[in-house]
Amino acid sequence: MKKIEPLINNIMSTEIGKVKGRYEEKHNGDMSVDYSKAKMYVTRFYGGTKNGPMVQLTLDINKDYIQLTKKEAKKLSKLLKKTFKF
Repeated sequence: MKKIEPLINNIMSTEIGKVKGRYEEKHNGDMSVDYSKAKMYVTRFYGGTKNGPMVQLTLDINKDYIQLTKKEAKKLSKLLKKTFKF
C-alpha cells in the first residue's frame, strides 16, 4: 500500500525565527569593502516522504536560500558549536 502524504504538509511552512547579521559590499577597482545589515530567516517546512521535516535559511538581501534536512541541520549546529566553543 502506498503511503499518502497529508496535503497540509505539502503547503505549510512556518517561519521559526530570524538572525541579524551583516554582508560585505565590495567596491570595484579597489580592495575596500563596506558592511551592510542583513537578516537570515529560518523557516520550517515538510520536504516530503524522502526528506521529512526540513529548514530553509533565506537571506533578505537577495532572497538566496539553502534547504537543510534534519541531518544536515544537526551537522551545521555541531560545526557552529565547535567553532564558537559553546
